[in-house]
Amino acid sequence: MQESRVLPVLRRSENGGQSRLARRSRTRSLPAPPPTFLSVSGCSRFLNPLRYRCAWDARLTTEVLRAFLRSLFADQRRRARRRFGIPRGQCGSVTFIQRFGSALNLTPHFHVLVLDGVYPGPAHDLGSFVPLPPPETEDVARVLAGTARRILRIVERRGLDSSEDTLASDEPLLALLTGASIMF
Repeated sequence: MQESRVLPVLRRSENGGQSRLARRSRTRSLPAPPPTFLSVSGCSRFLNPLRYRCAWDARLTTEVLRAFLRSLFADQRRRARRRFGIPRGQCGSVTFIQRFGSALNLTPHFHVLVLDGVYPGPAHDLGSFVPLPPPETEDVARVLAGTARRILRIVERRGLDSSEDTLASDEPLLALLTGASIMF
């Protein structure tokens, strides 16, 4: 996969977003899919205690993903508004949650395929797509800061900054193995 010039977290998809469907659409009357970028992100990029909690708390994992996507989509809408005057662009993504790394260690993280632009109309009117230029370093920093801010609010709201570990009290062996796998 070709690396982006921004950070290794954001990478351009192969063929600049062109898929087999896009190549096929040139010979048929299918619309070409919009360009995309792949983002690998998630709990593994933050503190080990958060990774540990994400490993067994599906709701927390969902909230962390939502925080990342909201921050990313807010930045895409901001860039579309500033560059093209689109007031409320519609963004899109598909996410796969992966729980383990290549060494079978417990490393919850997300593989996110994000449209590299916005649809200018309402959600039900997806007729035209406006591609955005690649994100600059400042854009990536803004998404990261927004994600961190949102996750800190989640941690505070749920009281996760306390030392109480419900997994350790309910399933001590599972908690021990989970912690050891995350440290690997």
